[in-house]
Amino acid sequence: LPARTGEALRAYREALALSPRRSDAAIAGYATAFADAAGEDASGAELRADHELVRSALEAGPRPDLLAAYARLLLLVPSPANDAEAAAVAARAVQAAPADPGARLALGLAQLRHDPAAAARTLEEAAAATPADRRLLTAAARARWAAGDAAAALALADRRLALDPGHPGALALRAEILAASDRTAEARQTLGRWVLADPAAPLPHLLLARIAYQLEDDLASARRHLDAALARRPDDFTAARILAHRAAVELAAGDTAAADGAVSDALRRVPASAPARFQAAILAFQRGDATALRESVGVLGERGGRAVARLLAARSAELSGTDEEAQQAYAAVTAAEVRDPATLLVVAGPPARPRAPGPGGIARAAARPGPRPRRRPARPRARSSGGPPPSPADRLLGGARSARRGVAAPRGDRARRVASLRGRPRRGGRLRAAPRPDRGRRAAREARRRGLAPVLDAPCAARPGRPRPG
Repeated sequence: LPARTGEALRAYREALALSPRRSDAAIAGYATAFADAAGEDASGAELRADHELVRSALEAGPRPDLLAAYARLLLLVPSPANDAEAAAVAARAVQAAPADPGARLALGLAQLRHDPAAAARTLEEAAAATPADRRLLTAAARARWAAGDAAAALALADRRLALDPGHPGALALRAEILAASDRTAEARQTLGRWVLADPAAPLPHLLLARIAYQLEDDLASARRHLDAALARRPDDFTAARILAHRAAVELAAGDTAAADGAVSDALRRVPASAPARFQAAILAFQRGDATALRESVGVLGERGGRAVARLLAARSAELSGTDEEAQQAYAAVTAAEVRDPATLLVVAGPPARPRAPGPGGIARAAARPGPRPRRRPARPRARSSGGPPPSPADRLLGGARSARRGVAAPRGDRARRVASLRGRPRRGGRLRAAPRPDRGRRAAREARRRGLAPVLDAPCAARPGRPRPG
């Protein structure tokens, strides 16, 4: 239970102090509880200390619980090398102890980023075999959502909530799925349940703010919820995430100075915060600061998923590379996400700028009427959280409306006039689209929801870049 993870950590510390020489079980339990609790809030010093502790214990023998704990620690720092090592170590743990739920959980989380369907099967089988370990239900729900099976994910989240009505990870995931399914009233009700269950929690207010400004264009309500979240005195990592959302809200309102201030405050608290670094990259691109953009892109890496990394690399190439390099970079984004209208809304910006005519033509051609693209459900990027988560992700966060020199996702009634991406540039470097209401409304909604949200923001929930079972 997340509310008691702190107690578990204290108990394991006491066990380690009482039996420092014969404490393999306590080391494994402590590292696992640390991974359950940490998410992206893990400090580098403590993570390194736990990593060395488990490594030293493994030298005496590859116990399954130690292997599973080591895999969980590796997953706290997402990278291709860590992901591959975590999957191999978790597979060894399952081979040594097939019935151990901790080993199966580690294997499922290791699979989540690259093969969420396989992760869901692993975790569902483990949950059926060990109903007492409720973490498996939440992790399986996250995996189903990452695999695009919203109905199954919602059912698994509801099963966890039937056992633990106030579980934050399950409530966050349920709200995320409902919001992505245009069931915003039900999403708000779910987050309201979280507020009632834990009035001091800042995260439900953060998620209510996301619904307000990403789905409903209600910036005033978003500000109120973000103020309420900060008033609950969150830790630095959560505060940085909240401030990154504040920057996105202010950017949507056209107040660049306020957005800059929010990002600076977030980075002062957590210099490597992924959500804050993403917003810093958007702001640097807007003001044409190639050095600041490269810095934020380098710190962010692939923590927001490969789609985000490709898009930011293209924007960096536009500012500091040649015309040909910029066009090739944007073409790579389009080729990777050719069936995603929200991505195409972002990439279609360069034709409105004289330096990069090529990729926009690709984007417009890909978005012309024809067989309607299958709308993929939004994924936690991963993410997450837990996110999520996400993201975790796996979630394209292109900042369509926040990039003034790109294509802006329309607000309010303008969404009814947006259609395919064909059109001509108009004043301000934006494109005028021919009307096709249904497709335009969906694409605009997707661009708003995913274009303004900071990276890796699925609080209290697992996401592909940062697996966390809750």
